[in-house]
Amino acid sequence: MLLKALYSRRGFLFSVLAITFAAAVMSVLFFSNQITLAADPLAALSDDFNDGVISGDWQVHLPGKFQQSEQGGYFSLIPYPQTVWYNEAEAGFVYKNVSGNFKMTVRLQPRKVGTSSSPFSDSVQYAGIMFRDPSSDVTGIQNYVFNLVGYNQIEAKTTVNDVSSVFQTYHPTTQVELRLCRVGNTFYTYHRAIGSSTWTQYQTFVRSDIGAQVQAGMTTYAALSTADIEGRFDSAIFASANSAADCAVDTPTGSTNTPAPTASSTPSPLPSSTPVATSTSVPPGTATPQPSSTSSPVPSPTFTATSTGAPTSSAQTLFASNSAITVGSLVSGNLSSLSSNDNNFLAVRSATTGSNRISSLALTFSGIADTTPSSLNLTYIGKSDGAGRTFGLYLYNQNTGAWDQIDSFAVGTGEVTRSVTVSQNPERYINGANGTLQLGVVAGMAGQMTNTASHEQVTLVVVG
Repeated sequence: MLLKALYSRRGFLFSVLAITFAAAVMSVLFFSNQITLAADPLAALSDDFNDGVISGDWQVHLPGKFQQSEQGGYFSLIPYPQTVWYNEAEAGFVYKNVSGNFKMTVRLQPRKVGTSSSPFSDSVQYAGIMFRDPSSDVTGIQNYVFNLVGYNQIEAKTTVNDVSSVFQTYHPTTQVELRLCRVGNTFYTYHRAIGSSTWTQYQTFVRSDIGAQVQAGMTTYAALSTADIEGRFDSAIFASANSAADCAVDTPTGSTNTPAPTASSTPSPLPSSTPVATSTSVPPGTATPQPSSTSSPVPSPTFTATSTGAPTSSAQTLFASNSAITVGSLVSGNLSSLSSNDNNFLAVRSATTGSNRISSLALTFSGIADTTPSSLNLTYIGKSDGAGRTFGLYLYNQNTGAWDQIDSFAVGTGEVTRSVTVSQNPERYINGANGTLQLGVVAGMAGQMTNTASHEQVTLVVVG
């Protein structure tokens, strides 16, 4: 998803873009009553917040940054304005010291302060969980990973020596369960809607610099002048995780068979909805783009931006066979405009979506002969009618029913060429039953200024 407003310590500038890659690991295990599970030594750290008193083993970092209280049934965190975890900046944090391989899961229902269920403002406010290196308190240099929920989105972040890399993806509800899992030097983020039995694995961060013990806990912040979010944590559950497979299940693995993810049907043309990285069939539409000047680095890159490379002799070159404007309106051009670089554009005018002006274009590529290729090479050429526009490219994941962002970039009045190679499990984006691939292009900017995205050429090369 297009990155929402990010911030520097001074001025909280809207500045960073992120390439989002979501590898869904969906495992649900059910144990029969006959199976006896060994007691988990970490279970004693868990808290259901039912006694109305903050237990003494929770520690508080920077208590002046937020209000915290246990209400009997939930733990409440309310941040003060202009508090944020970003680069060297710090917010409030309630945590326990935990060592080794483990996972922390919270059931979280944030809402507007003083209400029972009203939504909080869409103004860079988040609540969730964080694993932080305790040495950050000694050196003053921040090192941590976290997994948060904001207004209709999930945010994952890794900060290395005061430099933050942020990744965001759409999520249709703020009522979520969030999980952070550590196995060795690898940290995994997961999320799911309350009531769902399936976890979506979103980001993977490799952090060999973080020691064996971390501060694991809950945080909330409001980066701008508006601060009306209350993070309500219904529970915080700690459990051991001895492998990556343990991260994705709610009980230890190895006692029963795990069903494999099933492929979804081909999605309908993109409606007026937001790009998702959950197990639904909702494609790109109402993302929240922001102006950008820099890009976040991508850990463990699944998608690698490359220069346009020459395909092998077994390569198949394709142009879109179908297009649909799902947000916005047609200015000029048609499907054939996308098959050559000749200044004949398919131009789409934006429409208002919340506080932004967005356009969304859905493209279908048909006739893919090799449905298990070695790589997919996508080249996009386009421009906009002014500065400060942000474009994002998404591929529909047939295994998860999610739209995976593969690129995000700033666009001005000059043509921009982007070439992206997907070489890790590229078959997940191809419908093996009919040989099709779905691409979404989302474009726009913050504010209410009308903008037009001009799409010049889109080429897909399937390499066998």
